[in-house]
Amino acid sequence: SHKVVVIDAGGHRILGYPVRIESSRYERNALLFNFSFVFESKADVTQYKLTLCKLGNTMETLEHEVRFLSNPDSKKRLATLL
Repeated sequence: SHKVVVIDAGGHRILGYPVRIESSRYERNALLFNFSFVFESKADVTQYKLTLCKLGNTMETLEHEVRFLSNPDSKKRLATLL
């Protein structure tokens, strides 16, 4: 968790940032989520890593503070924000 992962597959380069929040308030005692950007296979993704980390960390903070990702009402708004 908290590391950028780069995968080349299917003619694309996928830049991911998986996050795991452990807490008894979640089913199975953890919430896992991953934000990803998808690029052409030859793309230089270096400049996007910091942005992806900030997005993942911001969502983690929002989840800790207001349960933004696990609350069904706020979860509906996520697609609009992204």
